[in-house]
Amino acid sequence: MLKPANMTSFDLVNYVRRRLSTKKVGHTGTLDPNAMGVMVLCLGRGTKAIPYFEYDSKSYRAEMLLGVATDTYDTDGQVIEAKPCEATDDEIIAAVESFCGDIDQVPPMYSAIKIDGQKMYDVARRGETVDLPARKVKIHSISVNSITRDGDHVRVLFDVEVSKGTYIRSLCYDIGKKLGCPACMSYLYRTSCGAVMGNMCVSLTQFEKALEDGTVDQMILPTDHIFHVYPEVHLSGKNLAKASNGVAIKVDLPDGLYRVYSDIFMGPGRVIDNMLKLEKRFDT
Repeated sequence: MLKPANMTSFDLVNYVRRRLSTKKVGHTGTLDPNAMGVMVLCLGRGTKAIPYFEYDSKSYRAEMLLGVATDTYDTDGQVIEAKPCEATDDEIIAAVESFCGDIDQVPPMYSAIKIDGQKMYDVARRGETVDLPARKVKIHSISVNSITRDGDHVRVLFDVEVSKGTYIRSLCYDIGKKLGCPACMSYLYRTSCGAVMGNMCVSLTQFEKALEDGTVDQMILPTDHIFHVYPEVHLSGKNLAKASNGVAIKVDLPDGLYRVYSDIFMGPGRVIDNMLKLEKRFDT
């Protein structure tokens, strides 16, 4: 779905669960309350697919505000530093592009990360701080779309594709540090999540209309769509019977993850040393 602004990810999950009258609804990654865009929801047996989104990247269109830093790393927080941004456009572009590749990133304190059973945003709201360890993340691509100047502030609109676990708020903050000026995120729209693109998603308005028309099933993607980047394997006869019972079967295939089918999608299977075994069943 396309999550609107001013709605938490938890609220969206509950909304869909209630409107579809189903208990099993999960997501593959949250969005900040004021962020918008693609949020993949899995229904029923499809919730088994959630762990496999760890292999996927996510893409965003974001706006960075140079000249202001906040405690939440976005414009919803309290200002902790303000200083005019004196960097030139070329310096800004160079700084942004320098973050492409593998980087060490410290998540923001205002995040859902748990340490010792406590969510960091709860700790931050109590006025406490924790030294969060840096994490390895990957910026697959990043490019500046536009730079707009407004007095002491500079707004930088950019597109970025990142690995799972990357915080765009922290990315904006770190770019500002490299430029020597405070920075925070002022806008975020997720354009894709793994194999799910924005044009495949529906808004709440479209979802409600489909419920009224009785066409909501047409909006739900088949579970095997998220595995489309992996090659497919079709089983029949004795091999199908063995695989269905959890037995590894001999195949002449390279190691890796595969989409396994009978006449329907059975689930993801992994090949190790020419032996294929189903990891999850989606057809039962």
